[in-house]
Amino acid sequence: MPADKTSKPSSALIPSKPVERQFGGELVRVEAVFRNPEIRHPSGGAWALEADKIAWTDPMSGYACIILRDAKGMHLRGFVAVPPGHPFYGRQVGTLVGYEIGVHGGLDYSSECQHRQPEYRSVCHVRIKQRQPRQIHANAAAKAHDDAWWLGFSCNHPGDAWPNISGRLVTNEPLAGLNEATYKDERYVYGECVRLALQLKAVELGSHPSDADPGPTARAYDPNDYGER
Repeated sequence: MPADKTSKPSSALIPSKPVERQFGGELVRVEAVFRNPEIRHPSGGAWALEADKIAWTDPMSGYACIILRDAKGMHLRGFVAVPPGHPFYGRQVGTLVGYEIGVHGGLDYSSECQHRQPEYRSVCHVRIKQRQPRQIHANAAAKAHDDAWWLGFSCNHPGDAWPNISGRLVTNEPLAGLNEATYKDERYVYGECVRLALQLKAVELGSHPSDADPGPTARAYDPNDYGER
């Protein structure tokens, strides 16, 4: 699908070197932070302070990771890229069920890089603009090529909530109270991306993913952290 040339320019931070971003108590070096100009952001809540796309390389696995906001649902999604030669490379989600990958809601995405999509909403490597008139790929795992295979998950499952256009939390469980459903913020999705990357690395090294699974990320959205209570 060709890139949308009519879109407004994104508000993006594409530094000449990685910058640091705080995820809870952890300071992480990231390659790029984007705001999607196609999204109408509701005021109030963590989502008003969050980015719409964050890209970084997980240091423990060497895999590229992305946090991406769904433009329609406003919930966050997480993605990890595996390089050619990985046992899961090129495989669809349905063929991986037997591996019992532990991640929020289960794997629901598998695809090649979205080369032609605008970077602020693509599931693909982020190019870092250098002072020289050239571009390089930030992801070492793909060895400077758009040939990685992305696996991902979404935070719009039972127990999840996300903001509507007025900034109120909604859920896809109309009979359930919002006391049970929580918004999964950047910190939570970051933790689940790292969790997924560790399991995918274990598979690459010939181990079962459960051997490397640290378990579900403990923290989700807490309004106290954003001064909302």
